[in-house]
Amino acid sequence: MAEHVIAVDDAGSDLALCAAYIVEGITNAEAKSDATESVVDHFLTNGDVDSAAEFADALEDPYARDRFLIKVIVKCIEEKDDEYAFQLVEAISEPGLKATALEVTAFSLAERGEFEKAKETASGLDHSSDILAGIATVQAAKGLKEEAITTLGQIDYVKARVSAAIDIATAHFKDKNEPESTFWAAKAAEEVGDVEFEEDKIRLYNEIANLYLALDNEDVAALHFRAGAELAANLDNIHRDSLLVSGAIGLLKAGDVENADDTLDLVADKTQVAACLHGFSRYYEKEEPEDAVETIEEALAMLNSQSEYEVRSTKARNEMFGEVAVQFQRVGLKERALEIAHSNPDEARRNQALTSIAQLLLMDGDSAAADEVVMGIEPDSARLNAAIGLSDAAFTIEDKPMAVEYLRSAADLLEEVEQMIARAEISDEIAVRLGVFGESEEAEKLARANLRLISEIRNDGGKAAALVRLGSVYKKIGIELNEDDQTILKTLTRKVDW
Repeated sequence: MAEHVIAVDDAGSDLALCAAYIVEGITNAEAKSDATESVVDHFLTNGDVDSAAEFADALEDPYARDRFLIKVIVKCIEEKDDEYAFQLVEAISEPGLKATALEVTAFSLAERGEFEKAKETASGLDHSSDILAGIATVQAAKGLKEEAITTLGQIDYVKARVSAAIDIATAHFKDKNEPESTFWAAKAAEEVGDVEFEEDKIRLYNEIANLYLALDNEDVAALHFRAGAELAANLDNIHRDSLLVSGAIGLLKAGDVENADDTLDLVADKTQVAACLHGFSRYYEKEEPEDAVETIEEALAMLNSQSEYEVRSTKARNEMFGEVAVQFQRVGLKERALEIAHSNPDEARRNQALTSIAQLLLMDGDSAAADEVVMGIEPDSARLNAAIGLSDAAFTIEDKPMAVEYLRSAADLLEEVEQMIARAEISDEIAVRLGVFGESEEAEKLARANLRLISEIRNDGGKAAALVRLGSVYKKIGIELNEDDQTILKTLTRKVDW
């Protein structure tokens, strides 16, 4: 057997290192590739670039090897070890991934403020538009407006220039710098008409329109929504209806009700019509509740009117039924909401809708009704997820004791999750939340029990990933390995060498 990179004593006293030791013992190339990523991520998070590179380089699968090396390269640039980063770029064999490595290297250099070096790196690419767009975005974020404009001018691909201007405008808006956001939105609008592909052009028109909506310039927003809708109407592909729906909802928000209705009339697929009406109802629900009820009723009627041959996607239709059910709850019609949710033939969508309805009831102050809804969810494993959702809702309304109780209810249902890897992951989630809520003893007890569960997972790759994740949980909660934990880890390492 080949010598291990990780010493056996270290593996017996650290969750992540035990995971790495297990990964080293995996003989199936595909399984080893899948399992290595979590280990590489752990080493990089902890600044151990050499170990991350060594584990990546040991893979037989060249694609996985190169993909993980790109992660190492990004870390090297962050730590200003450029020489090693470029050595690793040269070590990448797959041409597409080498180009990706150069892109992330150039962008990381830009984030460091080394713009000329970033551009020099990008010059080695056949297509440098996207990375130049990224550099311009970073320059603008650092207040280098003229430099950003110059960089945008060096981009050949119009779509990349427009997308970059939108990204810059959005970033300025988030920073509450409306004059700069308006400047960059206008810059995007100058060129959007020159974008080559119609679908791209329509989406960019809508993005620009949404920016102007956020900037309270409804007239200009409507102008761009109309431009996108006019183009969408002439499409003859699967994207037509969804793009029309986006335009119609945008026009309504921009106050152009007549064109919103006219655009909706162009939508052919009834599921998409329902999606648009649902969007209208969401818009109306606060200021015009009667219109909100009327439009969501229309959405439901549209879905119910679909004949079997009219259904383009059963999945999309069931998703829409779920959204409609939740919207009935938002407009205060609980019984209708529950009736529609329970009638959904897709179990996952049904339970998702019921969970959302329960969360809304809880946030409206009716915890008893929320509990009743959750009790109607089947199977028990789905009810577990709903309990976690209610805990999040209780935390949102700042009721920490209630949030904790829902987490305890979820923990009581863990045994109902049959797949051990999934159970371990959900257990981690609950433990971290309990720790955040100050229930450190319960969190620790759950985390230690999870280690025992993980030790029984037969799939070594899944076991390794679960150990790395649990190591992060221990760190977040502030748990030290005790003697029992270390005994489990030592047993796991011995099994690797059998």
